[in-house]
Amino acid sequence: MGTATAGDAQATVTFTVTATGATLTGYTVTASPGGLTGTGNASPITVTGLTNGTAYTFTVTASYSDSTVIVSNASNSVTPKATQTITFPNPGTQYFGTTLSPTAATASSGLSVGFTATGGVCGVSGITVIYFSTGTCTLQSYQSGNSIYAAASGPT
Repeated sequence: MGTATAGDAQATVTFTVTATGATLTGYTVTASPGGLTGTGNASPITVTGLTNGTAYTFTVTASYSDSTVIVSNASNSVTPKATQTITFPNPGTQYFGTTLSPTAATASSGLSVGFTATGGVCGVSGITVIYFSTGTCTLQSYQSGNSIYAAASGPT
């Protein structure tokens, strides 16, 4: 049985197979659903072309020179997700008593961007930053992801 790790439209399967005494001719990792495969002569093997947001399991088939074929049990289930980036232009210096609505922040996924604030001199309400006192406030942008996109942290 293999252990699968999801990526962006792909999964990498790590596995071990017991030797039979015959010469190994190769491994094939097969995705379910869809039947997409990856091949190689050693672990790990990556299967590409998967659909982000779809759950997959994988079997490993070991083929040997004496025509022996060993098929593993299904791996753990993984769901590939696309990566996303966040663009958050520096809003410049802000002053006590002002508010900032950093609406220029965008995620490459098109999903809405959220913010957290550190430093004790400001806070975030929705997408509005409120300054409570003078000092340094650091904003961190983030996007929580969904069934298709992985979560992302953006620039501060």
